[in-house]
Formats: sequence, C-alpha cells, structure tokens
Amino acid sequence: MSSSEWGSNIFTMDTENTYEMYGEQLRAKCFEEEIYRYAFSELGYYTKPIAILICIFGLLGNGYVLWLLDSHIKRNPFTTYILNLTAADFGLLMFLSLSLIFLFADDLCGLPLPVRISAIPLLHLCQFCYTASLCFHTIISIERCLSVSFLSCYQHRRPQSLSSGLSVLVWILCVMFCGMEISFYLVYNMVLYPVVKNMFIVVIWVLPPILAVFTLLLLAKMCCNSQHRLPGSLTTAILLSLLFFLLCHGPWSIAFLLSSPKHSQTLIALSQLLYSVNGSIKPVLYYLVGKRGKCSSTEPLKVIFRRVFQDEYYPLQENVLTDAEKLSAVTCSTQAIN
Repeated sequence: MSSSEWGSNIFTMDTENTYEMYGEQLRAKCFEEEIYRYAFSELGYYTKPIAILICIFGLLGNGYVLWLLDSHIKRNPFTTYILNLTAADFGLLMFLSLSLIFLFADDLCGLPLPVRISAIPLLHLCQFCYTASLCFHTIISIERCLSVSFLSCYQHRRPQSLSSGLSVLVWILCVMFCGMEISFYLVYNMVLYPVVKNMFIVVIWVLPPILAVFTLLLLAKMCCNSQHRLPGSLTTAILLSLLFFLLCHGPWSIAFLLSSPKHSQTLIALSQLLYSVNGSIKPVLYYLVGKRGKCSSTEPLKVIFRRVFQDEYYPLQENVLTDAEKLSAVTCSTQAIN
C-alpha cells in the first residue's frame, strides 16, 4: 500500500469516526433534552402521583363506557363518535399513567438512562391519543351544532356511514403520524422534536379554534332553546365534555409549544394533571346527566348510561326500553303517586 493510499484510508477512518461521534453526541443531546422536559420539577413531584391515581380511576370509568357502547347500546351517529372518543381517552390515560410511573420512579430513586429513555415512546403515544381525542371533539362539536341548528336538513342529507368513515380517517391519519415519529426514533435513536413541534402547531392552532367556535354556537343555541324546552341528555353530556376539554386544552398546548425546558416544566406538570382529569371526567359527566331529574337511587349503571346515549334528535334510532328501565319508570311513578 502506498503512502498516499494509507493516508487516504486514515483520513476516511477519521472522518467516519468523527461523524459517528457527532451522531452519538447529537442523540445523547436529544435524549437529554426530551427527558429533561418531563423530568423533576417541584410541582411535578406532587402532581404526578395524583395524576396517576386519577388515570387509574379514569381507566375504569372509560373501560366501562367503552364496553357498554360497544356491546349494549344501539348505535346512532353520535354514539359512534363517543365510542371512538372514549377509546382515545382510554389509550391516553393508559400511556400517560405508564409514563408518569416511569418519571415518578426516576424522581424518587434515579433510573438508569436506558430505562428513562424507554419512557419517550410512551410520551409519543400519549401525543397520538391526544391528537385523536382532539379530532373527535372537533368533529362532535361541528356535527352536534349542525344537527341542533338545521335538524331537518341534517337528518335527510347526512350520509349514514359518515360517522364510521370519519372515525376511520382520524385513526388512519393519527397512526401514520405516530408511526412515522416512533419509527424514526427506533431507527435513529433520535426524537423528531422540531418536526413534531411544527406538525402539532397545525393541530393546536387549526382545530381548537374550530372546536371553540362550534362549542360556543352550540351553547348559545341551547340557551335560546332552553326557554321552550330543556336540552336532551346527550346534548347536555356532549356540551359539558366539550367545555371541559377546552378548559384543559390550553395549558397542555402551551407547554408543548414552549421550546425552553426551563420554562415549560411547570406547565407540563400542570397539563399532565389537567388532562388526566379531563380524560377521566367524561364517565362522571355521563352518570350525572343520566341521573338528572330521576327519583330512583338504585338504578343500574347500564340504565343510567343508556338514558344518556339515546339521541333526542334521532327518535327512530332510540333503544327500546329494557325490563330494568320499565321497572325504574314504574318505581318512579309509584313514588310520585305516594
């Protein structure tokens, strides 16, 4: 081998080693930045265990609603959306609780870096379920506002398979987004934070204003109609869940958009707590709305939830009363007479 060839090989090896070392440093920096954003903060030390407990109760409630909507309640256009929304909330609470357990354990005893890194895909799965939940909230707000405002036209011109088609489309887009993000992480051991940030800007700044506008329109419509008749159970439950989502959405989105870890740790801790509450509160809202104005305190949960999910704007698709519901109605009538 000539001296020139030997020198060329040495230069090539040095260049490759330099690129490899630079790549390792870049990956380590990405890991450090991503973990630091969710790492220890004084507020997070207290909110994480609270959020974990809320997530556990939320998983039980959403799991029951998911089972009920899937097996025991007849479908209408909005229960299809609520079924998918409940699935998104269930996934979010599951991945959020697992990631918080990792992070809280790291706060207590300091986990090794490989174990801490394993929490990053869970955080991306949380973002995936959060995006799906935001999409379903937006669709529900638009359709419910249209159904209340233009009932006759909406019932006759709405495609029957629209709910299923939009739900499938939302899941496909979210899976593609999450798959691209996690695949890049698994292949290159790097977090696509700049890309994720830019993509989420579209989701955060496009969908929430639409959601807010149609929610306010629905609220105004319900206030105007309340002089003639009370809003139905399903409309009330939808409106309450939309309002809760808007209240909890702000801190979460602000924390994600802030690029400086030093300024976003407190907001992230607060947002994790708020969204654990938002994802867990919907079964409680369904229960309270279903119990509204009912005299019996011993009604089965299934009867209460069936009452909520019967759409007053689709009377032909309402469920036939079950024996338990008939017994509850007879009991209420007897108590009223006495």
